[in-house]
Amino acid sequence: MIAVVAGVREAAVVAKKHPMLDEVPVVFIIRTPRRARTPDLHDNVMAACRNALADFKVPREIRFVDEMPRSTLRKVARPELRKMLG
Repeated sequence: MIAVVAGVREAAVVAKKHPMLDEVPVVFIIRTPRRARTPDLHDNVMAACRNALADFKVPREIRFVDEMPRSTLRKVARPELRKMLG
């Protein structure tokens, strides 16, 4: 199921290493231009995730980016997103 949240143009999820839980989800979001400065976007995304996903799938972190790294086939390059986690 895909939940639509106003202000989100595109989103991608990757796993981040966690000392106790092994891995946790982190979502990268590209905002729509008109919602670029909406302060409640983070809360709206988290609420939508909590309503639609099991607890272990709810992102532990949200990162807003201007663009997603892409592969040669124009798919989101998830390995590059993982590198951005540090």
